[in-house]
Amino acid sequence: MNSYNNKKNNTALLAAICTGFVATTSLKTALSIGLAASIVLIITNLIMHLFINKAPNSMLMLFYIILTAFITSIMYLIFQAYFPDIVNELGIYIPVLLFTISIIVQIFLHEKKYSILNILALSIGFILILCGIGIIRELLGGKYTAILEAPAAFIITGFLLAILSGIFDKDKKTA
Repeated sequence: MNSYNNKKNNTALLAAICTGFVATTSLKTALSIGLAASIVLIITNLIMHLFINKAPNSMLMLFYIILTAFITSIMYLIFQAYFPDIVNELGIYIPVLLFTISIIVQIFLHEKKYSILNILALSIGFILILCGIGIIRELLGGKYTAILEAPAAFIITGFLLAILSGIFDKDKKTA
């Protein structure tokens, strides 16, 4: 069962990362979108956890979508007020990314409990991977402008996942 939950978390994380590739052209944008998406995920899951026994099951996903849209709108207003340079760089992609990442994570997790620990673990992984991709693209983008194109983010992610898989699979084989 634990292996199944890890696979669900990994699938949700990968789907969210693919959505977040737009924001990985630099460490600054990757970190800002990673943190903002994590905040949206954590707040929505906290609120959903409060309402889980008070709302009919058939309405939970609809409520989650509306709540996510509301919190995403608030985050976008915060970005406009305090981070205008990121708004100038990403523009309308900010609310689109935040909303999409949150919905994708929820769909892949199939959560009915709205586990805060799952979301915290997933958020930390999401931020770290987005920042890793952002650092690589920012460093190499000065010399190789093709790195700043979207397909490069997929290739970099593939290399990072292969390295991480090799490290963790080696640990499993020696244990």
